[in-house]
Amino acid sequence: KVPDDRPIDGVDQTDLLLGTSDTGRRDALLTFVGPDLVAVRWRQFRTYFADVAPGRSGWGGTHGLPGTGSSAAPMNGYPKVFNIESDPREEHNIGALYEWVIGPTLKVVEDYKAGLQRYPNPPAANLTRW
Repeated sequence: KVPDDRPIDGVDQTDLLLGTSDTGRRDALLTFVGPDLVAVRWRQFRTYFADVAPGRSGWGGTHGLPGTGSSAAPMNGYPKVFNIESDPREEHNIGALYEWVIGPTLKVVEDYKAGLQRYPNPPAANLTRW
């Protein structure tokens, strides 16, 4: 049964999932850490709105934050932009050269936030109360 408590975009990704196509039918993906929107992937670009701690594999483009359980912190200044096709480790922030990318990624955020008016996100899981 299709859930009715959230928007379902209806984008058919069958060909991508079954390997009959190398590309999907979506050009944007939102990235969350808990309830916080921290990045948007749009086409081959990923734009970060918060510094995110690297995973154990350790990628160099973002700053790891100290402390147990820390994962993200607001950034000062402009968002960081990476071309994840030519720089998959996200080591080179190209935001100053490709500042035009910020516009389309903010449009993705704007559309998402507009959808929240009708379909608010469910509360994040509480991992401290059992």
